[in-house]
Amino acid sequence: MRISIQSGSDFHTWQQVMSIGEPKATESTNATASTPRLADDDLAALESFQKVLNQYIAQQRAARGLSVGSTDGTSNSTNTASTEDIGVPEELVPYFEEAAATYGVDVRLLELIAKRESNFKTTALSSAGAMGIMQLMPATAEGLGVTDPYDARSNIMGGAKYIADKLKMYGGNVSLALAAYNAGSGNVAKYGGIPPFTETQNYVAWITERYMA
Repeated sequence: MRISIQSGSDFHTWQQVMSIGEPKATESTNATASTPRLADDDLAALESFQKVLNQYIAQQRAARGLSVGSTDGTSNSTNTASTEDIGVPEELVPYFEEAAATYGVDVRLLELIAKRESNFKTTALSSAGAMGIMQLMPATAEGLGVTDPYDARSNIMGGAKYIADKLKMYGGNVSLALAAYNAGSGNVAKYGGIPPFTETQNYVAWITERYMA
């Protein structure tokens, strides 16, 4: 496997990692510990390299239309690839985490959908009738068992189940799942991919740009 080093700082980090041999002893090394302690500079080099490697993996997964946090084609509930602060309200964090764990969807993806759909507004109502944080249409909410679309937890759980179904439908392809969430699976099938609707294309681009950064 050949990995392309994108910058001088990445190359320096790679050199540092490749130069790490036997762990260097430090004053605080515990002689009875099963794992020798690395010197601080070696540990810092490994941590920096891990970030570079994570970015490379994220780029490769994005190129394949796969979830960033997964290695087997399915979504995980954590994602460390994107760090942009999108202002998730503290009181909603437990609901997103619960929904992510329940339906196997990356929590970061759920948060980005909510940000784009309603800016985390519980009482949001679109001109088309979409309701709540995840902007569920009445029929969709009913089909998902969401009895109160304006209840934050119920709405987020419903939205998570819906996007999880779409991810499964499209084999983990995040872009197609988002397109279906926004424009419907019928339109994705009709156009053989992301529909040529400006709203949908902007929607998919905005979320994937941040999710797969």
